[in-house]
Amino acid sequence: MTPSAINFYPQPIVDAANSVQGDWRGACDAVLQVITDGDRCYSSGEIARILRICAPDLRFSVPGIGGYIRDAFCSDALPEYDDGMGNPMSPLQVGRTTLGLFPNRTPSGQPVFVYGPDQGACDVAEYEVYIPRPGEDLGDVEDTDSNPATPQPPSTMPATTTPAPGQPSQAPAAPGVVLQGNTSRTSFECKVTGDFRLYLNREVFDALAYQSGLAMRGGDPVYVRVDGDVVTVLLTDDGDANNVSFTLGRTRGRIKVPNQTGSPFVPGTRYGVTVTSTEITVDLANAL
Repeated sequence: MTPSAINFYPQPIVDAANSVQGDWRGACDAVLQVITDGDRCYSSGEIARILRICAPDLRFSVPGIGGYIRDAFCSDALPEYDDGMGNPMSPLQVGRTTLGLFPNRTPSGQPVFVYGPDQGACDVAEYEVYIPRPGEDLGDVEDTDSNPATPQPPSTMPATTTPAPGQPSQAPAAPGVVLQGNTSRTSFECKVTGDFRLYLNREVFDALAYQSGLAMRGGDPVYVRVDGDVVTVLLTDDGDANNVSFTLGRTRGRIKVPNQTGSPFVPGTRYGVTVTSTEITVDLANAL
């Protein structure tokens, strides 16, 4: 089945991207408002990706999106966050550098601005995304999302060449982060992030590695299903038709799961997590 925009983003984001027909600036503004209302960070690359996936008929350039957002920031025209006490708060702009996870679209070593409510949030925000080309098949985008490249050296470094005979070959690319399996805990908490997804962090997968006794690392597949009030994460596909394959973040060993069967998860909501030797389960019936 060919994926649709809702496979990638919750309905409020899809609706915002399509709220202003034929005007990419207006659509950009609407998406920025939804993201800011969700108290999450963003980059111009992510906004370009959202518009390409959710509103494919819009015509714009990726650099144009970047310039538009930078100009809005400089003129104090970006949507404002809530400081937690009901007061408006202008977004912060923090410089980051790409790792080269999608080198055919954005090479490593490129400066990127991340916008968010505070320095800490911007410093840890996942900002590097695959930006589809106009008209690119969403199935190809989904495949690329699931298989990002190993972070590459900055593009300013000399290109690697084939070694001369008798010389040592180039070292293999660094693997994803190894999950330590160093915790015997079986109970955790998880939280819905500002992008309406359920965030299962590395600590949970460290516990799964410990309980299962299996080696796990970033980049490994896991299988997730949302069935009523339970989210289940498995190491192997048990054949259930509702299973969706996710890839553990290569550098952070974590996943974020959208609600694929009902209304979007509510940002800020926390749930209990249980880890066994075969699976992770999240109890959606009892918010903490």
